[in-house]
Amino acid sequence: MVHFLIPIGFFFLWACVWSFSWVLMETSVKRSFWTGRSQCISCHKQLRWYELIPLISSIVQKGRCRQCGVRIPAWVLGIEMMMGIVWMFFGTLLILSDMSLWIVSSHLMILSSLLMLAIEDMKSFTIPDRLSLPIIGMILVMIHLSEYLWERGIFPGWKYSILGGILWMVFYMIQMIIPAISALISKKNYHDIPSLLLSPLFFPFWIGVKLLFGEKKADIVIPSVEKLDHLPSWVGGGDVRLGILIGLIVGPLYFWWIIGIGYTIWMLFWAVSRVMRRTKMDILPVAPLLFLGFCAVFMIYFFS
Repeated sequence: MVHFLIPIGFFFLWACVWSFSWVLMETSVKRSFWTGRSQCISCHKQLRWYELIPLISSIVQKGRCRQCGVRIPAWVLGIEMMMGIVWMFFGTLLILSDMSLWIVSSHLMILSSLLMLAIEDMKSFTIPDRLSLPIIGMILVMIHLSEYLWERGIFPGWKYSILGGILWMVFYMIQMIIPAISALISKKNYHDIPSLLLSPLFFPFWIGVKLLFGEKKADIVIPSVEKLDHLPSWVGGGDVRLGILIGLIVGPLYFWWIIGIGYTIWMLFWAVSRVMRRTKMDILPVAPLLFLGFCAVFMIYFFS
């Protein structure tokens, strides 16, 4: 009986976490993070407690706002249900594998964070700093606590986490630098090339200055990173932050596994798009692909 209740508990726990995550992702409603109440994104009416019960409220209200009647996008409910199943699956396996409460809670939070970035990338084709940088901070705290509790789980330890973050950062920055240098050469602008080649060394400092003083100040202090944003690139700056984040979690050991699985999925989508002649599929967000690769590595690590 207890084993039967575990997956149900994880399903509804995820639904609550996902509802909160969606509040963090929603930018069309202006409210205080600490004191603001949940609102309808259409009529901006505050939602009552019985309108916020995950899944159940949406079903009872037939997918519409009780105040204005605007339909809630079906994919919101679909993602909520799908990710409830993800939490139910991974959470139950971790519990039945006799993992500690710290391992279960911290690793489910990692999955939730990466999923949130993946969905934001699918929705807007961007990975905003307002989401990625706080998550990087959370991961650093988790790494420290894991060392203190002697329960690392998938974390490889401080040294390898930092090495993984650097490796992933350089990997994605190279994908920004190569097309940028090619564009400069075509314009016969050679004097900016050395600064672009050195930009991976200054990128962590650029993030630090941005956090403390804002992006304009960071661009003035470290202009080489700012130049990359205005030149052709194979990836975006948000992908670099995502690379740092995943590198901190898994270190360099599983680096190529996640990249290989993620980019294999991309190649399959690309092949399907060619067969179906849908060019819109040529450009795919990186975060969902890496999330799938991470889930595969997660299963290999804990359950093989």
